[in-house]
Amino acid sequence: AALERDEFDFILDYANPLPVIVIAEIMGVPTDDTNYFTELSNRIVTMDQAAISEMAAYFRKLVEHRQTNPGNDLITSLVQAYDTGETLSEQELVDFCIVLLVGGNETTAKLIGNTMLALRDFPEMRAVLLEKPELAGEFIEEVLRLRSPVQGLRRIVRADTVLHGQTLKAGDQIEPSIGAANRDETVFDDPDQLRLGRKGRHLAFGNGIHFCLGAPLAKLETRIALMHALERLPNIEIRPDADLMPIPSHVFNGLVSMPVRY
Repeated sequence: AALERDEFDFILDYANPLPVIVIAEIMGVPTDDTNYFTELSNRIVTMDQAAISEMAAYFRKLVEHRQTNPGNDLITSLVQAYDTGETLSEQELVDFCIVLLVGGNETTAKLIGNTMLALRDFPEMRAVLLEKPELAGEFIEEVLRLRSPVQGLRRIVRADTVLHGQTLKAGDQIEPSIGAANRDETVFDDPDQLRLGRKGRHLAFGNGIHFCLGAPLAKLETRIALMHALERLPNIEIRPDADLMPIPSHVFNGLVSMPVRY
């Protein structure tokens, strides 16, 4: 539909719709509700409490429906685990659905948009990707490092700890900066440059028990979205006169919109 026009918005018309369609299908959310979920998800990112409550109410109804009308989807699997007494309470099940929908939508949409920003900042990469599309995975890893969709997440200290001379008490809330860690010059040479095949692992998806379970899906969607756009529109570029507004969040890193031309 976007290609029927001479110009379109890479974020609003492409990057945003794709991940929510995919995660909604995996979870078993009706296709007719896709636009509604995109709107709610966008509001949740800005910590809109009303949107969180609204989405929780929706998922409670969907969970109840799946209890008597199972389908071939993730929510059905979670409901069946709940019914057999495994791990999740009903509230945890609803909360988990919200985390999956927002995590499987917002972060991937931001990552897809950030790949276009990287092509603007490192224009030599366009020819490289068109000639060797198999390098798209390495390119995306560097975009994840340079423009992490999630810049930081709150954590709670479990035991008294001294870190770089700073005393952290059990129960303290801290917010490690993923964005800063991914540009740590003691780990990455020339950290502000995009280099394919770079050594050293970024923390865009977290670490350890907190590693993002949706990481493979996010990278797969981004690779498909980026290369499909480049193959269909090799000269696609951000409009030079575009006013690129960041989303109003200190946690998520992405743009509200991205007018492009081709």
